[in-house]
Amino acid sequence: MPEKRLADLDQAQLLATFQINTFGPALLLRHFCGLLDPQRGVLAMLSAKVGSIGDNRLGGWNSYRASKAALNMLIKTASIEVRRSQPNAVLLALHRAP
Repeated sequence: MPEKRLADLDQAQLLATFQINTFGPALLLRHFCGLLDPQRGVLAMLSAKVGSIGDNRLGGWNSYRASKAALNMLIKTASIEVRRSQPNAVLLALHRAP
């Protein structure tokens, strides 16, 4: 279950959430960014709106929010790096609208 309070944080749960939502996708970025079509390669990753730092008005879901915020930063950082060698490539963070 997502944490509703800081007191609910658990190291094992944090690690598991980051392994699924951040570490796995980061390794996919590492692998697939080098395989993008130089003309117009596109790589989309699933993120979540709750990973937005600026749009967090409710709090809670600490490990999930943090893992998706970290994923969003990885995608942003990767897009800057990829743009240097593949200026037409696009990296996207997608979320499902309600």
